[in-house]
Amino acid sequence: MLQVPNVSDVAAWIQVDRPNLKAFGMEFRPVPLRIHVQSYKSAKNEFVFQDSLNHHLTPLLQQFSGGKATLVFCVTKRACETAAKSLQQEALGLVDPRFHALLKEKAASLTDATLKNLVPDGLAYHHAGLNATDRRLVEDLFLQSAILVLFCTQTLALGVNLPARLVIVKGTTCYKDH
Repeated sequence: MLQVPNVSDVAAWIQVDRPNLKAFGMEFRPVPLRIHVQSYKSAKNEFVFQDSLNHHLTPLLQQFSGGKATLVFCVTKRACETAAKSLQQEALGLVDPRFHALLKEKAASLTDATLKNLVPDGLAYHHAGLNATDRRLVEDLFLQSAILVLFCTQTLALGVNLPARLVIVKGTTCYKDH
């Protein structure tokens, strides 16, 4: 049985109280998980390190996503937006041609200007700073496989069920009270 050895650390990171923590082994999964751990050299401070991790996303997506839905968990709302813009600059051609028109149409209805710019490229972010309408639209587009890479904070893990082929946890630092 494969089990995440630091399940308590992960639970603390997504703010699950220990009494509510339930760990299930692979025998409960209809599709087995494969876990890959990548580590990278630290930087002079956490902000520089988080930014440097953005440059490692493209190779990870190419190697492990298989062109399917990916969730990238980031430590802050700003980190989500920065990582999404960084990936957009790499111009991966992530959008399935069948979704070009849909993504352009839906992007026009978004109120968040940065998100409006990302969605036509099949990228988006999801965090507490978005209004409910924008969050719901992003969730729907991800479920339709129109958005292939969704950058999110731990708030997504606390209440939205979005199936993904690949989940990347981009750093494990948690900020509380500055």
